[in-house]
Amino acid sequence: MRRRGRPWSRNNDRGPSATSPSRWQLRRTGDPVLKVATSIGAASVLLSLIGFLRWVFVVPALAESYVAGDATARAAVSAAWMAQHQFGGALLGEHLGQVLAVAWSVVVSVIILRTRVLPRWLGALGLAAGVLYLLSQGEVLATAVPGFPIWEPAGILGSSGWGLWVAALGVTLLVRPVAYRRPGRAAESAQAPATAASALSGAAGTVSRDRE
Repeated sequence: MRRRGRPWSRNNDRGPSATSPSRWQLRRTGDPVLKVATSIGAASVLLSLIGFLRWVFVVPALAESYVAGDATARAAVSAAWMAQHQFGGALLGEHLGQVLAVAWSVVVSVIILRTRVLPRWLGALGLAAGVLYLLSQGEVLATAVPGFPIWEPAGILGSSGWGLWVAALGVTLLVRPVAYRRPGRAAESAQAPATAASALSGAAGTVSRDRE
């Protein structure tokens, strides 16, 4: 019978220590929380890629037309450049791409804080970096909404802090072995260690189960 609050196992009658985090993770690889987070992250990468690739496929052609054209052609090219910059760069790459990146980092940070599958400082740092990164959207929105409030330090602090957090998360997932601990309970010493990557994938199950 599937029970709330802990993963189902044939060995549940022997207590919670009978289920190792690696075996628990294998039963939660399809967890909806991490599926949504992964989809959000993939969409962020795709939108940001579109923003960057416009410098390869769009801007060079516009630059050639501007140099070779007369005053009328240059005015048209300038308008075309502004349109593609606001759409491909400001809207898709810098706004939607970054907002989705912030959403992804917040979901991952909440999973870390709720489950303690990774160090709690990593989850707290992820939330702080996400907030700063979101505040940097003021510069982007000001290009479409004149007078939108801007906090100048948010740009460098947000992008740099978020990048450092992603690097710290990646290194931790690669090198840190952890034992999964359910929220509100001490980690059982009898549990077998699992890699941080597999434990994080499994730990998200608790977040989704808490909503039931």
